[in-house]
Amino acid sequence: MLSQKNIISNINDMNRVERMYETDTNIAFLPFHHTFGSTGILLFLSKGVRNVFCDGLRHVQENLVEYKVSVFVCVPLLLEAMYKKIQAGIEKKGKAKLIKFARALSRISFKIWN
Repeated sequence: MLSQKNIISNINDMNRVERMYETDTNIAFLPFHHTFGSTGILLFLSKGVRNVFCDGLRHVQENLVEYKVSVFVCVPLLLEAMYKKIQAGIEKKGKAKLIKFARALSRISFKIWN
């Protein structure tokens, strides 16, 4: 059974493994009546993170830039949608080869210096 103690335990555990600062900004767009959304907002509040609210799912991209969001909790479906939009923009601008090269260079650099 989900209890207040479980939620507090989740928040404490997240505070131990994730770095968040009072200078961070979170965008809250998950519903608070769901445990994931309410636990997320409580986590950020416990660290003094600034919280802003999304103007709607169609405005997530604009709001991320407008509010200078540095941290947020979301569901995989949203991340997939954001990734697809970024990929489409890369393709549209004809930068796919450049990005592929940059990824390969990044992987090589990581192996050399780590």
